[in-house]
Amino acid sequence: MIAGLITTLSLALFAQAGDGWVWSYYDGDGSAVLAREIPDTTRLSAVLDCEPGSGLVRLTLYGPRRRPDFINVSAGDVSADAERVDSDGLAVRMQMDHPVLQAFGEGQALTLTAGDEVASAHPVPARLMSRFRAACSGHSVP
Repeated sequence: MIAGLITTLSLALFAQAGDGWVWSYYDGDGSAVLAREIPDTTRLSAVLDCEPGSGLVRLTLYGPRRRPDFINVSAGDVSADAERVDSDGLAVRMQMDHPVLQAFGEGQALTLTAGDEVASAHPVPARLMSRFRAACSGHSVP
């Protein structure tokens, strides 16, 4: 699913939230995906993806060009340094139950900092985050 999503979408640089930006949930092809996008365009600013049941999330934000070994990830008052993983954007892997992802899921904006470059993502609507969490942890959504 990720490869198809990435192939389908020509990834744009991180953009400020504005008209048309939405969070979308996709599942199938062995992946669960949350994407911040402008539907029916090539604009994409953030992706969270996981293999269902794994509990491990790859979080990718687009915009910063720097690729340091470690990136600061924060949401609200919660912050952590995480090792960067190879991706077409600035990406880290985190457990779904990590406090930063918990704060993000509770409505805090998410920020990745790479040196002096910063990318942010608006919070995911609770219903979509619930579906994503359930898929990543291997539980069904009521």
